[in-house]
Amino acid sequence: MRLNKISHKPIHITFIMLINISMLLLLFRSNMSLNAESSLQIGTMSLPIFSMNGVIQLVMFLGCILITCISFRIGARLSYGLMIFLLIYDLFGIVHTKSLGPLPGMINALLCIAAIFVISKQFSLQEKESITDYVTGLYNMRGFLDTLQEKIAKSSPFTVVYFRIDNFRMINDNLGHDMGTRLLFEVSRELTDLTHGLGTVCKIGGSEYALVLAAEYDLESLRYGMKKRFGGKVALEEGDYPVYCYPRVYAGAVRFPEDALDASTLIKYADLALFHAMKAHANSLVCFDKEMGQEVLRQNELEGIVKECLAGDYFYLMYQPQYDTRSKELRGFETLIRTLLPNGTSAAPADFIPVAEKTNLIIEVDNYVLKRALTEMVDYISNYVEPIILSINISANSISRDDFADHVEEVLKETGFPADRLELEITEYSLAESESMTIENIGKLRKIGVKIALDDFGTGYTSLAQLVKLPINLLKIDKSLIDEIESSEKSRDFVNVVIYMGHLMDCDVISEGVESQMQVDLLREQNCDYVQGFVWDRPLYYEAAVAMLERRK
Repeated sequence: MRLNKISHKPIHITFIMLINISMLLLLFRSNMSLNAESSLQIGTMSLPIFSMNGVIQLVMFLGCILITCISFRIGARLSYGLMIFLLIYDLFGIVHTKSLGPLPGMINALLCIAAIFVISKQFSLQEKESITDYVTGLYNMRGFLDTLQEKIAKSSPFTVVYFRIDNFRMINDNLGHDMGTRLLFEVSRELTDLTHGLGTVCKIGGSEYALVLAAEYDLESLRYGMKKRFGGKVALEEGDYPVYCYPRVYAGAVRFPEDALDASTLIKYADLALFHAMKAHANSLVCFDKEMGQEVLRQNELEGIVKECLAGDYFYLMYQPQYDTRSKELRGFETLIRTLLPNGTSAAPADFIPVAEKTNLIIEVDNYVLKRALTEMVDYISNYVEPIILSINISANSISRDDFADHVEEVLKETGFPADRLELEITEYSLAESESMTIENIGKLRKIGVKIALDDFGTGYTSLAQLVKLPINLLKIDKSLIDEIESSEKSRDFVNVVIYMGHLMDCDVISEGVESQMQVDLLREQNCDYVQGFVWDRPLYYEAAVAMLERRK
């Protein structure tokens, strides 16, 4: 952080100030000898001592400017003190000698003071801009970190709160950037008001804020204020045609020193508390507790497992068969990743995938699965008479990268896997990550023959307008929607609507997590094209999947 970067500056300032003080002593000595005919002998030349005054003053002035540039606060104060002392000394010289000889030195000192003022003012403005958010005028992430370090250095108790507008992007897109900016201003104003002067509000991201609150601040007033001020509609523009929005806000709090003692841990815990708040209802505030601390340790452990598996090639793949609902013909396989370290340690995908996504290790995991699956199955799927599909899950982090489509094409060429037999599964969350880049990548992949499936449909926030933009081949109905179709007519009707929507978009539809023959029969009646699940086959090891292909071939 910034404070650490300047920790070496006092050493430089001390060194330069020692030089300046030495010059001041020389100046003092030369002025004391002004009326005497003292001289400095350099070789065959003899220079009067007082003739060195201008050189000494110039070096002093340059030294003062230099220390001001190194650290404008400390340097400026020291330089002002030195120059004022020099002005008083020169003024005393004029009075004492009844001569205007020291006057040029006084003028130079005044000019030096002016230069130091201009330099320090400019540095001050630059520092303010570097720690301030240009939209709201609040501290930005850098300003927040500096505030956090200052509070920690004082060792007095305080609370850090992370605050997020969860649906800001949707509001910004629907109402326009001007209204989005107004919402940020409104939230900044409300949060500042809610702190009652007992804290600092910082805007640390696009729609994220951080509050550093004094120990005496009551978090219940923040919880109450969030529900009161953001629980309903928020007016962005008054008048004849008012504009309203309905923000969903969440907050996570962590305390110093009860929960953590350093800045990085405080930030991590506040972020984790915010994550738990987002799993609860809107406008909720969650405080960090010990159970969350255990969760952090588990996340660190899972992150270590992912890194070790990537480094040591300890991942392995399993293949979940997909079948035609009517003929029970094999459509293909969904690729599933599993872990097993040499010491027997393993982790479920539902546990380590979210951690990999959060740490961006998911991109390496995606690349690993893509290359290994294509390498393992290329000979069997390429030579199979029927068009067997190999389906691979791709994270939002990967599909939203600008080079993703090129990377897939490169792996296809490297492995020799046929593009028309590869299917990439994306989730609705991919659109929230980067809609334009996701759609662009999908378009490129479709051009080379790669199929696209939309996974977990019905559990996200994809609008029909967004679905129409997606050139997808397959719609996957999430297991949570299938579980109740045997007992709930409402669930059956909903699944029927989803299947109808998929066919309306000219997509095939597959239901995942199918576990009973009755579910198969109901899905068949509703014209679902494919199913996958334990009812007909569990995920197969690589050798078993290959043996299945050989038997069917």
